Amino acid sequence: MDYSANELPICDFVNKELVHFAVADCVRSIPSLIDGLKPCQRKVLFTCLDKDFSEEIRVAQLSGSVSLHSAYHHGEESLNKTIVGMAHDFVGSNNINLLHPAGNFGSRLQGGKDAASARYVCASLCDAPT
Repeated sequence: MDYSANELPICDFVNKELVHFAVADCVRSIPSLIDGLKPCQRKVLFTCLDKDFSEEIRVAQLSGSVSLHSAYHHGEESLNKTIVGMAHDFVGSNNINLLHPAGNFGSRLQGGKDAASARYVCASLCDAPT
């Protein structure tokens, strides 16, 4: 792209600039075939395993730790939603909840959208299956 130009045709913008955003958005929103995790979920799991969060910790504190430890820069609220989603344990949510929920993480009736605020609920790393 020629950034010194004052005008840019729409077709150049779509084909040369917007395509990068579209590819990055697909990478962020489609789970990997290797482990079934999105990059955000992988960062949460990495931080929990690295910092050994086997004890309960508030979701807001965990999201702050994840953003600090793994260079997450897309906002705290989306990280809070990811952590709450990883702790859902009702039918129709994730196949295996990677985080153990402690508090109101939402119900099956509303698909988890009725979860309490991140500063009120806690989560911990689930034990490995034996």
